[in-house]
Amino acid sequence: ICKNSGYGEIQDGDLGENLCLDGFRYDSFQIGSRCCIGQDGIILEITEPIVACANLCKLQFINRESSSPKERIQTCTEFIDFLNQKDGLRGWYAKVVDLGKDDGFICVGDEVKLM
Repeated sequence: ICKNSGYGEIQDGDLGENLCLDGFRYDSFQIGSRCCIGQDGIILEITEPIVACANLCKLQFINRESSSPKERIQTCTEFIDFLNQKDGLRGWYAKVVDLGKDDGFICVGDEVKLM
């Protein structure tokens, strides 16, 4: 979302993501969907879509010291509206259903399978 959005300063983790999956579209999941991660079989269950909130206004590129309070509020509102305009710009919340064989340890590159 960053490259062509006008919000190129977004870095990994800025939007609160804990886990990013390559190779899946937003609509690959729905509430109740499960996926298995890694050889050890960690199972996640999708619980709800993420909706952007005012906590994101704490990001430095939104809350610039050089901006007036009015400009900060406007920038924050525009950013939240941008993130909420299209499904998939934020992702999903998920809960751990099973920690698998290694007590929930996953690594970059672990295979993810939809169940």
